[in-house]
Amino acid sequence: MIISFDDLKAYQDSLQKYGIGGNDLAVYVNFKPVYRYMTGWQNMEERRQITKDTMYKMFSMTKPVTVTAAMQLYECGFFQLDDELSKYLPEFTNMQVYEKSAVGTTRIVPAKEPIRIRHLFEMTAGFDYSRDSEEMKQWISEANTNHTLADFTRVIAKIPLQFEPGTHWLYSVAHDVLARLVEVLTGMTIGEYMKKYIFDPIGMTSATFHMNAEQERNLCVHYKLGTNGNLERENYVSMYSGPRMEGGGAGLVMTVDDYAKFTAMLANRGVAENGERILAGATVDLIRTNRLTGSLLEDYVNVFPACAGYGYGLGVRTLIDRAQSGALSPIGEFGWSGVLGTYMAADPTNKVAIVHAMQANKDENRPRIRKAIQNLVYAALEYEGILK
Repeated sequence: MIISFDDLKAYQDSLQKYGIGGNDLAVYVNFKPVYRYMTGWQNMEERRQITKDTMYKMFSMTKPVTVTAAMQLYECGFFQLDDELSKYLPEFTNMQVYEKSAVGTTRIVPAKEPIRIRHLFEMTAGFDYSRDSEEMKQWISEANTNHTLADFTRVIAKIPLQFEPGTHWLYSVAHDVLARLVEVLTGMTIGEYMKKYIFDPIGMTSATFHMNAEQERNLCVHYKLGTNGNLERENYVSMYSGPRMEGGGAGLVMTVDDYAKFTAMLANRGVAENGERILAGATVDLIRTNRLTGSLLEDYVNVFPACAGYGYGLGVRTLIDRAQSGALSPIGEFGWSGVLGTYMAADPTNKVAIVHAMQANKDENRPRIRKAIQNLVYAALEYEGILK
């Protein structure tokens, strides 16, 4: 059997059976767009299909951009990874932590260890993504106010940690705190910083936290499979709402082409297609170096079973075991995904960048779809003679 790009298109076309209204895939090799295909609806009710101008809520695919911004400052000596966070954000001084006893009772006690900046990158700070605390319930109830990232991190600092920093891995709001660190160090909002030092240099003209009217109209609607088998609109309540809120863990909106430009920069070890250097190659290699072993790696795979065979670097998954993962990509391929179905992978070995976008909240088939897309891409690249 020969795998071609036609097979990849057929697979994309088949995804509506899972309740996915439309999807969009770009594959670059050494900056060249070798595959670009979009199918389905941007807005089914208005009979508008996905186009190159379709905007996608990237949600957690904001995180690699935040990591890039923070690592630019790391390169410049603004901080060290082992610095205590409270040195820059005093609200994180004298944190409290939940302590569980052998019989299952829980009490709140002073944390023995400080949060260090490395813990933010690594998701080992002790934060979580729970909306159940009184502080977070209050925050969400005040959606669409003038709250800022500074307000958000002050709320986070009031919530006891789930564990002593550095002792476990837990997906969390850590990268929002990391983005706030960028703001404090530079005197800019995270959105202003990203635009000046990442988006404009790369040429990511659609990337934004705050859409204009045309971008709003081009925003991809997210659907789910209804009980009658038809597609139905689905609402997703975000903790990142508001005209001034810019999150480090979520909030960016852009086209697939623009996120592909960013991913291609990472796949080419920090250099954009136009020659602009965004990060040093050694920094990209540090970002994609696995930092989890033992129980921390177990924590990670327990949270994300589909990431078996991957470790976690500075804010990204990174392939460490092809046999366990079943991935056709090489060791060191890295990336992340978003809650509504966006997915990216950067492969510096072959200079491959993959960005797939769909908008389908918590669809149980997403891990299967991501793996299938990535493996189809690598098989087709070889069969088509693009990768040798």
